[in-house]
Amino acid sequence: MPYIFGYGSLVEPNEIRQYLTEKTDIYYVRAEGFQRVFNVSVNNMQQLEGYKYYLDKNGLRPDIYVTFLNIVRNSNAEILGSVFYINDDKFDVVDKRERNYDRIEINQFLDRKFNDIVWAYVGKEKAVRLYEEGKCCNKSVISKKYYDLVFNAFNAIGKKQHFLDSTKPIEVDIMELTRVNTR
Repeated sequence: MPYIFGYGSLVEPNEIRQYLTEKTDIYYVRAEGFQRVFNVSVNNMQQLEGYKYYLDKNGLRPDIYVTFLNIVRNSNAEILGSVFYINDDKFDVVDKRERNYDRIEINQFLDRKFNDIVWAYVGKEKAVRLYEEGKCCNKSVISKKYYDLVFNAFNAIGKKQHFLDSTKPIEVDIMELTRVNTR
């Protein structure tokens, strides 16, 4: 029974449930030695088959790098996240959703033991480089809807301050964007 550790949008129960085929419990656990950071980006002008893109408030597709959460090693930090069981046949779906991330085993960092591997998604080097490229020319932004989804997920479980304290300060603008799914 493999599990996933969610630390951003996958803390929000509705985001989690869309990948489950059966009712499962959601556990909130701490991962020691990690910190959240907004530093994984996608180039909004690049058309990827079956992948989302974003429109601005005028309905135009802006030349930006849309930025998402990541986790990085920091021995002086810890993050709270959700752990939930996922069927083996759903990993392909989640891996596709998390295409800008690599899956790593995180069991040894958790404050609770599970009877199988717990996977976390960590930003691919290419996606982190895209963030840095965009940041250098003021093109990296965070979707306000994405930020609000994550913030509200932590607020709903009474951990708003933890989210703020365990996330590196945001270095880019938050922008009103509308996500367009191409699946």
